[in-house]
Amino acid sequence: MRKISEIDDGTYERPFGGFIDMRRQQVRVLRAHDRRVDEDMFVVTSMSDNREMLVPGDALNPHPTDPETNVEFVARMMEGSRTGVLMQAFVLEAVAKYSELVKQMPQDQRDRMNAGMIAYAPWERCADEALQLFADRKAERG
Repeated sequence: MRKISEIDDGTYERPFGGFIDMRRQQVRVLRAHDRRVDEDMFVVTSMSDNREMLVPGDALNPHPTDPETNVEFVARMMEGSRTGVLMQAFVLEAVAKYSELVKQMPQDQRDRMNAGMIAYAPWERCADEALQLFADRKAERG
């Protein structure tokens, strides 16, 4: 299930009273509402104050049952990890180390890659680009 969505339109009642205008607000999808199976309702929290609310699935864009894109998955990994900012360092380090491994790949492994679905040359270009982005970032930060 998709973890982040946006409310297209609407004002929603809070469980403990009061209303909140949630038009165009990002929300974290916690779970499907389990009152009735045939209802398309989800328990979500506002990204700003973490208060829970019940929202119909058709008001969420994209719908919570739509699969996450790779970009959304990586963003969720980096922003919502139980290990906090340590996960950001872990992911960045993993990309940098893997990029270095690709650049140092022995010829026999490169040849095997060329026989597979993704040839070595485009993989190497990705590694080069990632390493360049890291170098640029380091230069910007001094």
